[in-house]
Amino acid sequence: MNIPRLSRLKRMLSFGLIAVFFASMCACNSGLPEETQPPTEPAKYSIGVIQSFDDTSSEHTYQGFTTAFTDKGYTRSEFHSLSIVNCKGDKDKCKEAAEKFVSEGVSLIFAIGEPAAKAAAKATDTIPVIFSGVTDPIEAGLLKSCEKPDKNVTGVSDLTPVAEQLALINKLLPDAKKVSSLYMTTDENSILLSTLAKSSAESLSLEYTAFTAGDENQLDSAVDNALDDCDVLYLIDDKLTSEHADEIIKAANKKKVPVISSSEALLVNGALATSLPDYTDMGYNAGELALIIIKNLRAVSDLSVEYPDVCKDKINAKVAESYSIDTSLLENVVLYKGQ
Repeated sequence: MNIPRLSRLKRMLSFGLIAVFFASMCACNSGLPEETQPPTEPAKYSIGVIQSFDDTSSEHTYQGFTTAFTDKGYTRSEFHSLSIVNCKGDKDKCKEAAEKFVSEGVSLIFAIGEPAAKAAAKATDTIPVIFSGVTDPIEAGLLKSCEKPDKNVTGVSDLTPVAEQLALINKLLPDAKKVSSLYMTTDENSILLSTLAKSSAESLSLEYTAFTAGDENQLDSAVDNALDDCDVLYLIDDKLTSEHADEIIKAANKKKVPVISSSEALLVNGALATSLPDYTDMGYNAGELALIIIKNLRAVSDLSVEYPDVCKDKINAKVAESYSIDTSLLENVVLYKGQ
């Protein structure tokens, strides 16, 4: 999968040039008679926000989105209005919210999470839709191309940062050479993550072998084979592995095989570490895309889907200690101090 990204530097340069342009225009016009001065009242923009789930990640995404506006001088009362609907996991409410915003003729819809993005994309083919927190926009049916959107939709994907997760192996376990992965055979997202993991492992000079199980009857054998000859287990969080995470990770720790997880959820079960997108940063990126569209600087079709600029390493402090990893020497990590 191509994962093109509009760099933040280019965006900042674009906004910077616009700011310089308007500043120079103001300077040139400062000597005009008062009655000929151009109007200073900014345009108003209405934005409908649909939040799929009532969780911390979504809240951080929304905070990042609004911060992008305030950082560019756009305050809610003076420059734009935002209406937010928290659908709390109810797909019907996402649909109702999208249809409501379309009927109101908002300037743009910001959809947080896949259910909201799907509802917004279905409700309108003219109002720009910016999404955040959609893992695979193509599989979700939002787009045919992430590089050049074919609809009125673009945004920021939260595709699992596999490269950053595999890089934790070199950072935390520099002597490790062999990596096994474990996931459910029929899970399409897991298959994608494993493909990305294989490529990332090769770039890190790690030997990568994938092991799969179709159901729980095949799981014990897959776990044994995966742990038989590896230094690290990369556990991909899907329906099967999450249901049996406790036994998988206990088996790994018993054999002194540390577990790098594709999700934060498995830290609770005793995984050593993971690396995840910074959702505030993702929301900020989405806000910048929204500003570009609202100011008519670019068309939606010109704005490729973006991927997280910033990830946070999260480490299970207790498990790290059991593997003699000195977390005090690590920078920019979040320590999980549970199990």
